[in-house]
Amino acid sequence: MTRKLVVLTISSEFLAYQKDKLLKKLKTDRRGLVESEYYKTVSNPSTDVDRMLCRFSPIYYKTLFDSDSNNCYFCKSLVDYLCLENISATFQNPTLIDIKIGPVTWEPGCVDQYKMNKFPASAQVKFRICGMKVVFFTPV
Repeated sequence: MTRKLVVLTISSEFLAYQKDKLLKKLKTDRRGLVESEYYKTVSNPSTDVDRMLCRFSPIYYKTLFDSDSNNCYFCKSLVDYLCLENISATFQNPTLIDIKIGPVTWEPGCVDQYKMNKFPASAQVKFRICGMKVVFFTPV
């Protein structure tokens, strides 16, 4: 029996860049700056907390800015990207899920309407699925 590989991806945050690297879109507001600083700090740990977090974070290579668009096909969209380690690169057909755990999955100071529109059930279920990649085979 012949089988067909099916890959279902639900996320617009990541782009495959090279076999071992991914590009993650940076938010254009304060969140993007905070996330970028997190990866820069953790990739060059100077405290015990940074060293601990480094063990659970993908390797940060660099930030690709829109001004780098001549060097990067994906960077022609006026969006900046973090270039991160693809932690699933060594697996043959990885299935991944990105889950935010806890009833609060937004920043302090976020307007209530945004919370309700974006995450209506977070307070009740205490988590949300932000993205996933499912790999499976189907008979042909």
